[in-house]
Amino acid sequence: YRAIARQALQYDLSPFDPRAGVVQKIRTPATILREGRATCLDLAVLVAAACLENDLLSIIVALEGHALVGVSLGRTRRAPGRAPKALAWDRGLLDDLEVLQELLGAEYLLIEGTGLVRSPSLSADYPAGQAREAGGTFSFERACVAGAEQVIQALAPDASVDGKRRRFLYALDIHDLQ
Repeated sequence: YRAIARQALQYDLSPFDPRAGVVQKIRTPATILREGRATCLDLAVLVAAACLENDLLSIIVALEGHALVGVSLGRTRRAPGRAPKALAWDRGLLDDLEVLQELLGAEYLLIEGTGLVRSPSLSADYPAGQAREAGGTFSFERACVAGAEQVIQALAPDASVDGKRRRFLYALDIHDLQ
């Protein structure tokens, strides 16, 4: 976390892609570091890739309009063991918010990736925009609290949006998908 934070990245919107049907183009880690900017999804992918490189198992959590990364607290790539709630995952995909909430803290540490970047403009309506340090970033500890808060507060996919919480879409197990 600190190694990426030292890169002094800026929060940015997704780059434009004129192809029909492309919702969001994801920058590669090399592009992120070269350009010095990233979206929440770019950062989730960057941190997940760094986790894999360091023998850590990771997940990416997609919320409506936002993405987070989670790191396994007990399993590694070399010793993956049987995943808790393994039957809830379908080929690397989890779409049950209650299962993810059960795994939070016991199996996964969720990280608000935008805490890595200077981002004074994120809405204070959501944990990603709250309690930022003077430079617009989060400490690792605050990034973990903000990540957990968003999943705890998340709405089920079929719930009505209330303006202060996001809908949970899915979680992806990066090791399984790789």
